[in-house]
Amino acid sequence: MVNEDRYGRLGELDLPATVVIGTLDKTTPPFHTADLHKGIKGSRLVTLEDMGHSLNWEAPDVIAREAIRLAG
Repeated sequence: MVNEDRYGRLGELDLPATVVIGTLDKTTPPFHTADLHKGIKGSRLVTLEDMGHSLNWEAPDVIAREAIRLAG
């Protein structure tokens, strides 16, 4: 999976998207987040201070809010 690169295909996405990252995430390097956000046209970037990789546990309210925003 580390060598798989689909960033060139992100421009094919035609749907609302939000990229959420925690500033303390040690699993996802910041350049991945930046590349996702840059590659998905019109995406929204949400950066959560003092949060790590398990945002579904650390900030479920934010994840729910962003999902509702996308659905609305």
